[in-house]
Amino acid sequence: MSNENKDFYQENNNAPSEKLFLPKQWFFSRILCLIVAFGIWIYVVNVTTQDYEKTFNLIDITVEGWEELLDDTNLSVVNLEESKISVTVKGLRNDISKLTPSDFNAYIDISKLTEGGKHNLEVSVDLPSTVSLVSKYPESVTISVDENIEREIDVEIDVTEYSMDTIYEMGTPECDITSIKVAGPSDVLDRVKSAKAFINLGTVMTSTVIRTEIVLVDKAGNSIDTTYLTLDNTSVTVTVPVKMEKTISLLCTYMPGVSPSAYSSVTITPSTIKVKGDPKILNELDVINVYALDGSGDEMHALAFSEILIPGGVEVINPPTIIKIVAERAEETTVTTEPPQTEANPPETTMSPDEERAASNE
Repeated sequence: MSNENKDFYQENNNAPSEKLFLPKQWFFSRILCLIVAFGIWIYVVNVTTQDYEKTFNLIDITVEGWEELLDDTNLSVVNLEESKISVTVKGLRNDISKLTPSDFNAYIDISKLTEGGKHNLEVSVDLPSTVSLVSKYPESVTISVDENIEREIDVEIDVTEYSMDTIYEMGTPECDITSIKVAGPSDVLDRVKSAKAFINLGTVMTSTVIRTEIVLVDKAGNSIDTTYLTLDNTSVTVTVPVKMEKTISLLCTYMPGVSPSAYSSVTITPSTIKVKGDPKILNELDVINVYALDGSGDEMHALAFSEILIPGGVEVINPPTIIKIVAERAEETTVTTEPPQTEANPPETTMSPDEERAASNE
């Protein structure tokens, strides 16, 4: 560097620094401008764009006015041929991006119908306030209505799947109600054969109580749509009895204060009975007490079996008429205690006749 330049930089202390950092500042300023521009573009596209469109599919079509139709004409809905609609709306991207199909209410109003059969009605759509409608498909749908009737349908229990050990026996399942009342279009009710209560028991080890939904089925066993039917009961309680057999011993108890050792033997005839009941009960039942001995002496009793208290839920198989009890009291043993031998009470001795004469001469 020439002497003139050196003098110039010495006089302008900041000049070399500005020259050194100028390219780096320029680079960062350009990057910052790009970021700001991109942010503005994102804002414009997502917030301020007015003509953004989007189509929402599979929006449910509801039927309104069916209660008025039933009251005025005794007609009810058989079926709705199209139950979904697609809706295209327009608005701000930011607003539309927050919407889901559940934000739209698509419906048809059947309250003004006057006769049965098929009717083609326009689908109305309630939109969120932030968007406007572009199109909808389909614009109309066909609905069928028919005379409303009421029938009483028998409830049938269908055990679909279960596994059970061979020691158990399943009884006939019982339902808390035997039939239900169903109201709806005659065209639908004419196809109903029964109301099924399907139950899946899995592994069965004891009696079971299950609450299950009612399914209406036709003659082929196919389920029937109940959307436009009225059922007075939609579920039932099913009780599935499960039993097992077990041999139970008959025993005697003893009155308070009487020890079992007071008797040498107690015989009960029969000594066992066979019972049937819920496994949960029988698994905890091993003996049944039939009589309480009082310890007064030998006892013989003949009890009517009907007097024996059998636990609830237990059934006796081939019960005996009489139960005989023979109790033999143990013999009492007498223990003799001799007085202690002292000088005042010497032990007795036995002497021969010669010894007695000799003693008398002395």
